[in-house]
Amino acid sequence: MWTSEDSIIIKSKPEVVWKYWSDPNTWSQWDPDIVYCKVFGEFKQGNQGVLKPKNGPEVKFTLTHVEPHKSFIDEAKLLLATLSFSHSLQVVSNTHVRITHKATITGPLSFLFVKLMGKNLRRTIPLALDNLAALAAKAQ
Repeated sequence: MWTSEDSIIIKSKPEVVWKYWSDPNTWSQWDPDIVYCKVFGEFKQGNQGVLKPKNGPEVKFTLTHVEPHKSFIDEAKLLLATLSFSHSLQVVSNTHVRITHKATITGPLSFLFVKLMGKNLRRTIPLALDNLAALAAKAQ
């Protein structure tokens, strides 16, 4: 198993961050590695979607966990591996929240996908958090 995780504390309300997380059409605005993303149906556990990374083919994913205003997890099945993205939100004060994004690669061929994607994921997760913070600041 391989994991990369980063957090940021920003001045925002959970509802503001959730607005961007729960609208996959906005994911390309805050995640520098996404060209487009869409979910089929509502943003709820069990629903599926597709996203197009900048340097890869379109990927199908499933929302495996959705807790409004708190967290969600999306998982993509790869060849003998699974890529999971966990997004969590924690209120740290009346005016600030901690946002955490975590990528995990598991499965028999995880070593191959870590070699292909690991370095880029370590680079783009902090960028995604910074971009999300900037969007949230504008929305306040």
